[in-house]
Amino acid sequence: MHGMFVGDVHRALLLEQLLPAQAEPWRFVDIATPVHADDGSLRGVLGAHLSWSWAAGIKHDLVDATLAQHQAEAFIVGTDGTVLLGSPELQGKKLPVLRQGELSVESRTRGAGRFPGLGWDVVLRQPESVAMADFRALQVRTRVAAALLCLVAAPLLWLLSRRLATPLRELDARLRASDDAPPSAPGHPLYREADLLNQALDLYAQRHREDAGHLRTLNASLEARVIERTAAQEDTNRELAWAMRERWRSEERLRAILTHAPDAYIAIDEHGKVSEWNRQAEQTFGWSRDEAFGEPLDTLLVPASARDPRRLGVDVFTRGGAAAGQRVQLTVRHKSGAEIPVELSAAALRTEAGEVAYAFLHDVSARLRAEQERARSEQRLRTITDNLPVLISYIDKDERYQFCNRTYGMWMGIDAAGMIGRSLAEVLGPEEYAKRDVHLRRTLAGARADFDIESTWLGVHRHLHGTYVPDIVEGRVEGIYVLVSDVSAEKAAETKLALQARTDSLTGLANRHAFNEKLAEALARSRRTEMPIALFFLDVDKFKGINDTLGHAAGDAVLKIFAERLVASVRETDTVARLAGDEFVVILESLHTPAEPQFIARKILATMGRPFDVAGVPLQVTASIGIAWQADGHAQPSGLLAMADKALYEAKDGGRNTFRLASA
Repeated sequence: MHGMFVGDVHRALLLEQLLPAQAEPWRFVDIATPVHADDGSLRGVLGAHLSWSWAAGIKHDLVDATLAQHQAEAFIVGTDGTVLLGSPELQGKKLPVLRQGELSVESRTRGAGRFPGLGWDVVLRQPESVAMADFRALQVRTRVAAALLCLVAAPLLWLLSRRLATPLRELDARLRASDDAPPSAPGHPLYREADLLNQALDLYAQRHREDAGHLRTLNASLEARVIERTAAQEDTNRELAWAMRERWRSEERLRAILTHAPDAYIAIDEHGKVSEWNRQAEQTFGWSRDEAFGEPLDTLLVPASARDPRRLGVDVFTRGGAAAGQRVQLTVRHKSGAEIPVELSAAALRTEAGEVAYAFLHDVSARLRAEQERARSEQRLRTITDNLPVLISYIDKDERYQFCNRTYGMWMGIDAAGMIGRSLAEVLGPEEYAKRDVHLRRTLAGARADFDIESTWLGVHRHLHGTYVPDIVEGRVEGIYVLVSDVSAEKAAETKLALQARTDSLTGLANRHAFNEKLAEALARSRRTEMPIALFFLDVDKFKGINDTLGHAAGDAVLKIFAERLVASVRETDTVARLAGDEFVVILESLHTPAEPQFIARKILATMGRPFDVAGVPLQVTASIGIAWQADGHAQPSGLLAMADKALYEAKDGGRNTFRLASA
């Protein structure tokens, strides 16, 4: 009572008594459908018995010859395991289990359209020896070929190895027979390596003879060289006296250099008293050379809170301690009492007068102020970047992070400080790194890169827009400035707008723009698959009268119900669209015969024949349908639509509430 019914194959004991006798029992498939009046009430049920003998005829004409050629069997098995179609001796019986040495394939049948099917299985069986015959023959041929190849190659390889080793055996015999000088290696016209070895051994023998001659020459000249060294010692003494005079002059020059050095230079003796105080020391600390000379260094420079000489490091310098030779930053006192930060570099030297310490002191006040300002600037930059909802970082030319803001931690769950020094590939992983690789290569080559990618971190999927800017220093790329922003909201808005641009706002169906795209795609698939396609063009009969009498709100309600029923009447894979007003189209693909779209058209007309509930008022609405049938998909979209439109007008001329089919 609620729709079409299809019953499984069965015997009809009463009906077969009225039919001609045949070798096998009569079997039928039951088909029943309700019959409704114009007002939608049930008038009765139309039933039919479909003889199962047509299936046996199809199997005999189309399948049995192929099965016999391949020594295979085919069965159609019902849901209870009974053979519905197969060899005569098994029909109506349970399908026996698979025998040893056989291969079997099963496939469940499916219904067409909205009919779910009867759950039958198609079973194919074939002896394993037949299915695997070609493969096993190939195995035998492969093994025979491999065995023959081994038999031929083994003696050839042995002869070749003997021939290649002949020069080496001859050389070994000559080496064993030689006592002193290396022998010459035998030459061989086919082996260049043996000739090279012969040349190397000849060269070694020649050098051996030359070395022996040199040794004799050296022994003979030893006595002469002793005489020469004695004379040279006298010359050395004269040169030493000259060097001492030059040293005195050098010390004078050094003193002049230290006097004009840009850093303060101070020397102290083993008692910590000043023994040298240059001009820059006078300008830096305010004490003249005469005032500082001979005074303890700690009373001049060490602040009152650190008067212990060890705080300045005097003990360390005069005794060559651990700080000697290093650069140390400390605070000293100016003559005015002000404290000055200085960088000290000192060394200790033992002289005839005792331990002496030398130190250069450089006023670093300006540098420290610059460093403090830089630190404040970096902190401001860090504060700004850490509070921006974007990824900001700097990557060096080796693709290692040198700076990254706090947003990395919030997006990726990674400690930003822990990323410093790690490579991009290590932090992101292979999959995410591969998305950025081509843009990295472009930027490291000196060009800016802008790109869009998708990434998922901590379970959040984001659409990202990235910008890589090369850091170019003296013509070389030293690193990359990275800025990555989350554009997921913008992408979602774009997607929503794109969907709205392809959707009818009243019915939710595809609009004309989306229909044009779908029709072109459907025709292309039809050409590839060589399967027919049909285009329905529908409109609501006398829709203008509904708008004029009931108002546009009622007309919109009719269109919504019409769209819902139209979608329910076709397959999920079919495309339903509203072009304008009361004009609708349906694209049906993967068809076989013109009977299929005609069946669907009748179904649509029957569905639309039920009253429409518009604001609680039942309204009788009908539709007219024009069908364009295209067998090979080579029609143009505009031509196919025009054909369906023409068929629609023919349906209206035929009295409405009907359909017409046109073929291309």
